Order: sequence, then C-alpha cells, then structure tokens
Amino acid sequence: MAQYLVKDILKRLKKADFVEIRVAGDHHIFRNMKNGQMVVVPYARRKDNIAVGTAHEIIRIIEQCENN
Repeated sequence: MAQYLVKDILKRLKKADFVEIRVAGDHHIFRNMKNGQMVVVPYARRKDNIAVGTAHEIIRIIEQCENN
C-alpha cells in the first residue's frame, strides 16, 4: 500500500501556487491564488503520513489547477 508524506503534498501545493490561508485544529486550509480553488490538508506534527484516498483527492485538485 502506498504511503504519502504530508511534506511531499505541501511541496506540491506550494509549487502549484497554493497559499496557506488559515489553520483550524489539525486542518490546514490552502487556496490557489490563480483560480481560488481551496484544499484542506489534515496535518498534525505527530503524524507524517496522510491517508491514501485523501492524498489522491488533493493530488487530483493540484493537477487540475496545474492544467488550467
């Protein structure tokens, strides 16, 4: 089973022009500055991995923003 690290997801978000706009508990909310698309990343310092389904959904949104 594939494992996704939060730091890799965060790097991809920043590369795709997403900016962290706020934090609500363990959820970091990012917004794309070009088209306004929002992404929520569940991230706690004590946990490096992110759920596979959640990672795939975030990556799908990143790829949509990169292609537009």
